[in-house]
Amino acid sequence: MYFAQYVTFPEKILPWGLDVETIASRRPGVLDAPAVAADRGSLIVGRPGNASSHQGERAVGYTSGHPDLIEGDPDFVRALEHHLDAPGQFEKHIPVYAGHYALVVASNDGGCAYLIADSFGSEPIYYARTTAGYAWSFSLKDILPCLDSRHLDSRGLDEIVSYRWLSEDHTLLDGVRQVLPGHYVYLSSGQPPIIGRYTQIAFTPSLEVCDESAVIEQTSKALDNYFARLRRSHARIAILFSGGVDSSLLVAKARDHGFDKLLAVTAGLPGRPNPEAARAAMVAAHLGVEHRIVDVPDSFVADFFGKLIWQLERPSAYINNLARARMFEQMSSQVDCALTGEGADGMFGGSSAGKMAVEYEAQQTFIAWMPQSARHALADLFGGAKGPMAARLHHYLSVDTRAFIREKGTLATAGAQGAMQAATLFPDLAAIRAANTRPFYSIYEGEADQSLYTICQNRGLHSQNRNQFYCYSKLAAPHGITVGHPFVAPEMAAIGIGLPDALKWDSLGTKPVLKKLATRYLPKDLVYASKLGFEMPAVDWLRGPLAPWYDLLLEERTLARGLFSEVAIHALDVERDHDLIWTAMSLELFMRQFIDMDSGFS
Repeated sequence: MYFAQYVTFPEKILPWGLDVETIASRRPGVLDAPAVAADRGSLIVGRPGNASSHQGERAVGYTSGHPDLIEGDPDFVRALEHHLDAPGQFEKHIPVYAGHYALVVASNDGGCAYLIADSFGSEPIYYARTTAGYAWSFSLKDILPCLDSRHLDSRGLDEIVSYRWLSEDHTLLDGVRQVLPGHYVYLSSGQPPIIGRYTQIAFTPSLEVCDESAVIEQTSKALDNYFARLRRSHARIAILFSGGVDSSLLVAKARDHGFDKLLAVTAGLPGRPNPEAARAAMVAAHLGVEHRIVDVPDSFVADFFGKLIWQLERPSAYINNLARARMFEQMSSQVDCALTGEGADGMFGGSSAGKMAVEYEAQQTFIAWMPQSARHALADLFGGAKGPMAARLHHYLSVDTRAFIREKGTLATAGAQGAMQAATLFPDLAAIRAANTRPFYSIYEGEADQSLYTICQNRGLHSQNRNQFYCYSKLAAPHGITVGHPFVAPEMAAIGIGLPDALKWDSLGTKPVLKKLATRYLPKDLVYASKLGFEMPAVDWLRGPLAPWYDLLLEERTLARGLFSEVAIHALDVERDHDLIWTAMSLELFMRQFIDMDSGFS
């Protein structure tokens, strides 16, 4: 196993000292945890699973995921073990590698351990305090036998129901935490955990006027550098290919770097047209690259849903994870590395949430003169009225721009008009949300005077994007496939985090830097064609291959938990509430697999 040396980032994203729990007014660096066992001799129990191990003199190191080699081959264990007894000194020597990975450095005598997450937190590290001491693992399955009991964590439940992913330090299991992006957690026998942040990636757009053509050239060279580095470790690669500008640019660049195998892969559904497939085939033919459509049959959907939750170790955020799993399965015999365009929107300005926030802020200026009391009175008035227009006016008057940003991507904004609210299905949700006073991901929003686009980029990178990185890794791992995301690689992040807002959109739309670079390889009509999208047939699947899984919600075992309202379950409508149904199905299956420990559902 090779490791990169420190990645050189601009000074603006070098390590900073804020720890998450200080914000919650706790003692700096200390995380709330259950009572400590009286025995100070309790050991730190590690369950690294299939992670690689690296032996030092005082410590053993473990790696999960795929740190990328840039140059050199430093021994991270030997470099860090000299500082085991001084967390404050230890954090100054933590290497920042490229790639998506997690590291653990544990003393040989089991007295302490450092858990280290990469800049994106894309590879998880879990830890828990038990009566026997601390336990940590790279897999939730591995830590389950160490737990004294298994119960739902309320904030984790709220996050899953709100956003459909888990990106904070809470998990769905009470007492089990995960390490946040760019953070380390120091575990020592008989002591509370110490949390520190050793690195971060945060958007701080340049205020200087930038030459667009120079930025385009810089971006082109950064992608070339990424693929040259990738070629040294992987000869056979695939690119998950929609035919859009991001994946097309990756295919074009990869083609010029001499891979033994380069495959552009697009998902298909038997009997259902994929509107992206024709354009993808056209782009692949223009670039002279092999294109393959991988069908996702109903039989796979029916069989794999139970495995999906077990593999992801959490409820699945989106139904398209079924298609991703199928593509990795089908390409595994041909490639050992797959690339995605994930992060391109966030890095180079395609954030739809950011665009909507800017528009919303502009609209808010029209009521800026209105006293708060009058605004609230009108909001209450429209809140009691029926119809979509009244609902929009109520929202417009009662939600400020920061609240508008925070609700983007939530289940409440994803469903159809009139869809059932999550609080109707989950009777305890209102009380849980009343107790969870700190907004999700607010620690990633940055300074109050930053642009709305920047706020959305910072939130999105550590929430939705982080979830996507996690899902790709978990779905590809059983097939021996490494997943890379070139648009968040160090070379590209160094450009994207400082990109001025003025270069994130122009009169022709968002991501002008990437689009103009893509025109070097493709005709403009393909680059600037309207985005088509490819939605999974959620309603058809819930009525067809997923119907038996949907029926789990009606079983007495499910209803006896009290997690769902029986009346609400019977009132669910597949056409209207398919997003909420998918979330509830995934959550119930998680309960059976990870809390009930029922092996019959994996």
